[in-house]
Amino acid sequence: MNALTRISILTSAFAFGAAASWWIGSARMRRHALPASYRDTKLRQRIRERIGDLVSNPEAIEVEVDGGLVRVSGEVPAEQIDGLLSRLTGVPGVHKVHNALTALEDDGR
Repeated sequence: MNALTRISILTSAFAFGAAASWWIGSARMRRHALPASYRDTKLRQRIRERIGDLVSNPEAIEVEVDGGLVRVSGEVPAEQIDGLLSRLTGVPGVHKVHNALTALEDDGR
């Protein structure tokens, strides 16, 4: 392989790398350009879906989202609270979960 071919391959590789970097960077910018309220709404929807699988009465739980900070409130059986909170912290986009839940005892009070 002569020097001209090597330079051509190196130039092509550099151009491809630059184009890939630009594409990835612009995709990140588009993602971060979404309004915070839109991101919060989508995150709230994901959390609502997850809650349905984690507690016996998901309708009793209120969810508020503000910039990745999640506040959950309502009445939940005491034995379900720890599992719910630990799973919510693993939802992509959640930075912190504020627990405002009220524990229901076994007798329903």
